[in-house]
Amino acid sequence: MAKEEKKYSWFVEPKTKSANEDIARFLRDDNEVNTSELIDDQGFPRKVYELPDFTYITRFYHSHLKSPADFAVFRRQGHNDPIIFWTKPGPIKKPVKEIKK
Repeated sequence: MAKEEKKYSWFVEPKTKSANEDIARFLRDDNEVNTSELIDDQGFPRKVYELPDFTYITRFYHSHLKSPADFAVFRRQGHNDPIIFWTKPGPIKKPVKEIKK
């Protein structure tokens, strides 16, 4: 029996005003700005941007917008579950650019 892949929703919380502005601009360029105040697994409210998928996390880490110290990444598995702080497990591969034919 094949192992079922877990599906997560991804969120980013800016820690500085300049990071907030840069992340909002970065997401606005892709027309994907969705902000929420969600509760984390420790019971603290977090003002986060919801990301369309994990590729945005890789783009943040590999962009020159901000250092990883300027934002926190969260994920959640269910729609109503609390968000959980995500620590980068190791090197994240750069997103592959699509080749236009």
